[in-house]
Amino acid sequence: MADFSIKASPPTSVDRNQFFNSTANLRNYWFPVVPSNELTAKPLGLHLWGDPLILYREPALNVAVALEDLCPHRAAPLSVGRISDARAKLPAARVRQYPVREADEWVWVWPGDPESAEQREPPGVYLAWGRPRDVRPWTGYIDLDIDHSLLVENFLDPAHLPFTHDTTISKRANATSLTIKDVHFSLESVKGTQVTPERPDLPGVQFEFRPPCLVALKFRADRATPQPSPSPPTHAKDPAGDSAPPVKFQAFDQTFYAIPTRKGHCRFIYFQRMPFIPDPAAALWSYVPPLKWMTSWYLHRFNKRVLLEDYALLKGVQKNLRWGAKAIDKRTAAPADTIVMVYRDWWRKMIGAGQVWFAGYSSDIEDIHLDNCNTCGD
Repeated sequence: MADFSIKASPPTSVDRNQFFNSTANLRNYWFPVVPSNELTAKPLGLHLWGDPLILYREPALNVAVALEDLCPHRAAPLSVGRISDARAKLPAARVRQYPVREADEWVWVWPGDPESAEQREPPGVYLAWGRPRDVRPWTGYIDLDIDHSLLVENFLDPAHLPFTHDTTISKRANATSLTIKDVHFSLESVKGTQVTPERPDLPGVQFEFRPPCLVALKFRADRATPQPSPSPPTHAKDPAGDSAPPVKFQAFDQTFYAIPTRKGHCRFIYFQRMPFIPDPAAALWSYVPPLKWMTSWYLHRFNKRVLLEDYALLKGVQKNLRWGAKAIDKRTAAPADTIVMVYRDWWRKMIGAGQVWFAGYSSDIEDIHLDNCNTCGD
């Protein structure tokens, strides 16, 4: 049986309804949107919950800025322009500015109430094995024309791995009966542990969904190789509150963000720590810099290859849902679908009504652009 060193439920344990009700406004979160080293003084246009955004780095202060991508004069997208001196020239002009922070080498944007941003903790990447251990993750992103909800569901579904990913992260020979047990709700997340009773040799994984769009995978401790520490041992704390081994710990976890850019589109962002690959801050890379670049390049291509194995299936599901099909029929659900069903129920309540998405700049629209426009194809 998988050992995650979780002996008891944390004190924040709640029931299903409390978890559902703890995420009232899905815009009041920090979202990573672009790596810090990619943001320059050149305007960058992107979307978040459908909001058209322009991001750039203010040259004088070297700080990230996020604005609505709308010229207050003629409604042109600001992202097609350029930054001159980043100073306001027209006091009467008003453009919405979004709260922005930089953390963990990423630019984070808050699309909700600006005042609420000041009351929340600063942004940062959530890692299942915790942050105290000095192990940095490899990271990257891939843009997809797949709805973020389908990508989240995909990450929470372990049963498809032996069939869809036979040539990458699993094998068809590993297909076996599978269930999700020890489902635990807190105000921040829902977790469940993968159990394969007929194949105890398979690696144990804990799946966690954290609203609004994060999936964390925590691989069992005996899959993470301890190494002797040159300094006196310390008992670091596991996120669940239990002591970790008194050795240097090699974390094995993965965090996936399915950033909701537009309906039917998302930005997949990954953060991965693996015991068999030195982390990006390891001293090794300072001796062989090209090797670090090659490792990052390989991981990005590998992650893209894994995603492409899911692509045709997810595009087909997206098309069928658009035609009115059910996302999941509980009459035919399998034990492995436990967290997927929790997520879909949560999605129906929190996102299905569509109120979180961009609704336009004004309800007083003079020139209405019809859906399914024959001219532009949108």
